[in-house]
Amino acid sequence: MERLLMAPLSPSTLVVGKAASGALFGTATGCLVWLVSSLPWRLPLAAGGVILAILLSSLSFSLLGVLISLLMREVFDAMTLSNFFRFPMVFLCGVFMPLRDMTHPCGLWPLCCP
Repeated sequence: MERLLMAPLSPSTLVVGKAASGALFGTATGCLVWLVSSLPWRLPLAAGGVILAILLSSLSFSLLGVLISLLMREVFDAMTLSNFFRFPMVFLCGVFMPLRDMTHPCGLWPLCCP
């Protein structure tokens, strides 16, 4: 952020631009992953709620990244603090759960979809 502050823009404009670009990138990649993963598994495309959840989460994580970058002086300190939030998410995201134990929208995954 210190390099960006040398630009001839106000600091608030830089913060809003940095957060908006991160949120836009997060929303685009989140929607792409959602579409690519929902088509092979024939998941229902409930677009409104999913896109809203992707938009809100990408905005909040983008703002969290901007906040961390504003608070820390060194890159190492910023990465350490951001890993404090990222590391528990690995255990909450379902990466360690087998596919057969995941729930299906109809609740009968092994029976309804071979």
